[in-house]
Amino acid sequence: MKIVALNYICLSNLLRSFTFIGFTGWAQFESNEFLLTQKKATHTQIHVARYNLTFSLTPETIIYDETGEQVREGTIWVLDDEGNETGYTLTSAHSAVFNQFESNEFLLTQKKATHTQIHVARYNLTFSLTPETIIYDETGEQVLEAVFPIAPAVAGLVLSHHEQARYLVPIARFYATDKESEVSDFYPVVHDIDGTIAQSCLEEHWRNHPPTQKPLWHYHHSEGHISYQLKEGQPIAENVADALYLAYIYLATNQPEKAWNTLEECNTRLGGLTGDPKELHYISWICNHLPHVLPSTKSEYEKVRL
Repeated sequence: MKIVALNYICLSNLLRSFTFIGFTGWAQFESNEFLLTQKKATHTQIHVARYNLTFSLTPETIIYDETGEQVREGTIWVLDDEGNETGYTLTSAHSAVFNQFESNEFLLTQKKATHTQIHVARYNLTFSLTPETIIYDETGEQVLEAVFPIAPAVAGLVLSHHEQARYLVPIARFYATDKESEVSDFYPVVHDIDGTIAQSCLEEHWRNHPPTQKPLWHYHHSEGHISYQLKEGQPIAENVADALYLAYIYLATNQPEKAWNTLEECNTRLGGLTGDPKELHYISWICNHLPHVLPSTKSEYEKVRL
């Protein structure tokens, strides 16, 4: 089992408690960087510092100090708020369609005999998987695979119910990449669904101001998304803020005519700016982050501009 499954314990509100049944080696729960080990003649203690958990090791057993529970190999079971088994177990398996929306690092999967549930924790979305379909639990809409209403580089999921469809797009900037690119005026871009921009900015800051201790993160419901109705396969914004983000996406994917039409709709169909802070947020992205320049590539980018 991969560490992404064990992150479920810390990220999901559904896991108030958990059993210690089923991980082989500490690397499946925590990075060695955060494991603190103390050794005595009789036994060894391992402190999982970031989660405030302490275990005692002997040649025969591993015991969770707080409860006396034994760590055993097998399966990690998901419990409800009262500590009762739900019938679900954690698994690292998931449908590849979710890679169109979110990084594997943040996908939390639980499985039982009848079906599998995938929690897109950062966006607070839950989907149920069967061999035939993927269903968005909140509305019953079906996820359509391999559909890209704007461009393949844009992250998103298309949901369909009867004859209506909509497009869920994560709110994230694009950054430039030279991977598989050719010499041209327009560089390929990556929709930042794995936190690359935030991580690179933090690392740049920490190089100049090293922290005493790196902060811990709680990712659950930490990001947002926008839902666009699809009309004849094209996304339609319902307010100015959503239209500005859509224009940003069009510009980032080298579709200036669609971007211009969308900006015109802000003044015509949608009635102009309202003063919503989100509007200023996306205007800033249009002005300063087309695309975002990562600190590691900034000096090279500035040389090109000069």
